[in-house]
Amino acid sequence: MTPINLVFGTNNGIAAGTPEAQIEKLYQTAFKPFLATLYEFPGVALTLHYSGVLLEWLEERHPEFIMLINEMARRGQIELLGGTYYQTVLPLIPSNDRTAQVELLTTLLRRRFGKRPRGAWVTELVWEPSMPSSLKRCGMDYVFLSDRHFVEAGLRNAELYRPVLTEDQGKTLFVFPVSEEMKLFPYTADPKRTARRVAALARAREERVVSLMAEGEYFGHWNDTYSRLYEDGWLAGFLEEISNLKETVHSAHPSEYLSPDKEYCRCYFPCTSYEEMMRWSLPAELGRELEKLISGRISQRNRAYLKGGYFRQFLSKYPETNLMYSKLIRTYDLVNQVRGDKYRKKAAREELWKGEDHSAYWHGRRGGVYVSPIRKAVYSALIAAEKTARERGIFRSHISVADFDLDGMNEYLCNGSELNLYIHRKGGMVFELDYLAEPWNYLDTFSRRAEHYQQRTERSHIIDKYPRRAFLDHFFAPGEKIAALEKLAYDELGNFLTLPYQVRDCRKDSLDLVFFADGMVATETGQHPVTIEKRYRMNKTTVTVDYSIANNGTTSLAARFSPEINLSFTGAEDEHLGLLVRRGKEAKAVASRRLNENAVDGFTAIDKKNDVIIDGSWNVECDLCVFPVEAEWLDQEGLHFEYQSTCFFPVWKLSLQPGEVWRVTIRLSFSKTN
Repeated sequence: MTPINLVFGTNNGIAAGTPEAQIEKLYQTAFKPFLATLYEFPGVALTLHYSGVLLEWLEERHPEFIMLINEMARRGQIELLGGTYYQTVLPLIPSNDRTAQVELLTTLLRRRFGKRPRGAWVTELVWEPSMPSSLKRCGMDYVFLSDRHFVEAGLRNAELYRPVLTEDQGKTLFVFPVSEEMKLFPYTADPKRTARRVAALARAREERVVSLMAEGEYFGHWNDTYSRLYEDGWLAGFLEEISNLKETVHSAHPSEYLSPDKEYCRCYFPCTSYEEMMRWSLPAELGRELEKLISGRISQRNRAYLKGGYFRQFLSKYPETNLMYSKLIRTYDLVNQVRGDKYRKKAAREELWKGEDHSAYWHGRRGGVYVSPIRKAVYSALIAAEKTARERGIFRSHISVADFDLDGMNEYLCNGSELNLYIHRKGGMVFELDYLAEPWNYLDTFSRRAEHYQQRTERSHIIDKYPRRAFLDHFFAPGEKIAALEKLAYDELGNFLTLPYQVRDCRKDSLDLVFFADGMVATETGQHPVTIEKRYRMNKTTVTVDYSIANNGTTSLAARFSPEINLSFTGAEDEHLGLLVRRGKEAKAVASRRLNENAVDGFTAIDKKNDVIIDGSWNVECDLCVFPVEAEWLDQEGLHFEYQSTCFFPVWKLSLQPGEVWRVTIRLSFSKTN
């Protein structure tokens, strides 16, 4: 009987934008007790990965933890893994930044712990065939992937318990299989039985490797496991049993197992990740169908054939993710155009790398793209990178015309000294509004949508039929109740939300842009041909939109019109947002969550997080409806309702005779409170 080689450890990281209190809780319930327990078992080899952001936090808040890692590394118990500094999914970013992200963490590990890592942790186990060459260029010799990946690559039986070689462009990389079946082993009933399950694999004649690598959060933070693992002594009991099974279980580091004298199988892995992610990346209906197949009578091993989607499909599933990705690519290009000022370029690149954190670009166990603070951390970093990349005294405000969101249609990007205003021809809507002083994207919004798991919830779920952006042109019946806007319980009479607007005039240097669209408005008297013209103008801190609505029909048109404006803050409660409505020169403070006010001339929104005042005004009084947009998402802890944006619906009553034109001017002005 050949002893089995056990590779045991955790991968650990924190998403950008995670609240300080939550990180501290993770430390106290998982990171700290896990390492403290392993310290008492020096014979158990430990393989650990910490993201650069987490190591920074630990150095600042708990330097004693760094000292403990150092001591355990010096005595040979710990082998540290490299990877990306900001927990980046490598296929998502340009190749130069792949190298930079890995080298950044490698440098930190070498400086803090005196040794360069040989292996890397692959963020969220997201794999694409081009990755070996990128990782090998950074000096990495091995990585870990799920044994599910091995099944997808055509491996079977004993082949699932050995590292293999994979290759890209002549660069080879060892890959260790992580046991999917046992990655949540802390939840089993008996620690001794769990250890013996590992030892039982040694009954085979050939040499085997079992990698028990799980997220560090599972060891105490999730599902109330702290008391079981540490107070009841589950983890210590497991480690003690492993220590007693020396004849059948050899606790090893990955680098110890690799040898140039061994023969390794070579294979190629497809675009893949772990099972849940591949299901999450599918459209909701397909995700439900896949769940039905998985819940049928099918073995754990054969489930690997039901692949689902893969990571890049999140870019098409969530338009919000695609816009962040597009912002990342545009920012990358801007930063790499910096010449002659290496300090400014270095500062801009560091902000860009922060914006490459994977957490905001997909929906997984922690909400991801649904969690507004995580998205905002990414946007703030990317906007800061763009601002830093602009050369003082050289940059001039202008309009760029480019296919920003990679949909085949050009967008119009108004780049100012204090504001960015990005406009899409579809609906003539604004889809990004950056205030560079903070930096903050006030159109970092999120539309409510169907997910494969929402059939399990009892609450009535509102699905948005259009993106929650700004200057979205609605028509509805004169008698429609404004309160129906929040629940989408009204009939949309116009077709302007999805209509491609045409460009009538574009003055690139003066930030003056005119769109128009010929559409239809359906009322009780029939279909009315209507033309909307909207002119966007932007100066240093103000966006002005001039609307002209023409009735081109042969009969009168009676309807309500509203250019919906969404603005995203840190929350809708009074601690996050102050709200006033104005009538003439009088301003009245109102409840910030929702309101219906008649005959107002504008509003003031006070962003208390950023100390920013946004004044919205118009030259024709109207009714105003305001409400928060909350999206629901599910994780291991249950159902969450996450604030996404505050929706402002200014509503005007239109009564237009044939050939008549109605006009209004709307302004959004930004300023600091101090």
